[in-house]
Amino acid sequence: MLEQAEEFLTVAERQDEGGPILVGHRLVGTSHLIMGYISRAIAPLDQALVRYDPDKHGANSRTGQNLRARFGQDVGIGIYAYRSWALALAGRPAEAEQSADAALDRSSALDRDDQSRFYALWHAGMAYVLLRNAARVAAIDSELMELANDRGLPYWQALAHFLRGWRVTRAGQATTAVELFHSGFELWAKTGSRIFRPICLAFLADAHAAADQADLADQRFREALRIAAGTGERWAEPEIHRLYGDLLARSGNQAAAISRYKRALDLAHEQGSRWFELRTATSLARLLSERGRRTEAHDLLLNVYQSVDTRCATPDVTDARVLIEAGR
Repeated sequence: MLEQAEEFLTVAERQDEGGPILVGHRLVGTSHLIMGYISRAIAPLDQALVRYDPDKHGANSRTGQNLRARFGQDVGIGIYAYRSWALALAGRPAEAEQSADAALDRSSALDRDDQSRFYALWHAGMAYVLLRNAARVAAIDSELMELANDRGLPYWQALAHFLRGWRVTRAGQATTAVELFHSGFELWAKTGSRIFRPICLAFLADAHAAADQADLADQRFREALRIAAGTGERWAEPEIHRLYGDLLARSGNQAAAISRYKRALDLAHEQGSRWFELRTATSLARLLSERGRRTEAHDLLLNVYQSVDTRCATPDVTDARVLIEAGR
């Protein structure tokens, strides 16, 4: 994926084509992101945004229309969409929200471009999943579900089911969530798509865990990690290990849970995924505190907490702050 993206950018720069050059930067950034190189993803995505000119590359321009026909969605929406994920994972939640909202706003302003709207809804929805904003996810998954059902498109129907399944799990309706995820995977089977499968399997596993189906949760977590390693889509690996750790902690296997949390921390730090690092540090610090290791828990969490933008009162920031203050 990354090799092809870099080759595309090299050719575009050699030919000095402005539109393909900005697409090349977007492809390089997206490839870094999906492969789990979060710290390397933002610069090329920023470069794509700097080069993006709505007058030259927007939906009403000839270049923009050509790029839309070639890549399947409006080029500006593609940049804002993946940039929202990268910023969220990098621990910059306010900027991630701005980028997600920009993708949504731009797609809603386009006439007769369902593909760009689908693209914006899914990516903005996932950005708000990463930020644990269930209210925004609810509005997005409802629109995506309605639009996908109206058009009869199983790929987008599946993704709408996955967003809703995540939200319903958070609302304490685990059995309903499991049903939504299974319906989503059945729809997805009609398309042959495999991208985003690790994170969606992890969400299914978490729903199984919440429904007290520990064996099924264990199977799905293992499957998610196996697919991530096999396909190279590794951006979600830290979160998969963290959720797996939560399952083990609930099952009373604290030593195994700590091992999973530490693996998640190492991966998140290596990737530059500060948001997953904060979330995992919070889970680990909570478990360590319960075992009487409060000073260790406090110092661990505070160190990670100071590496992200904490001005935006997201649930992850709030949870970490409460635990830090309790450990003083």
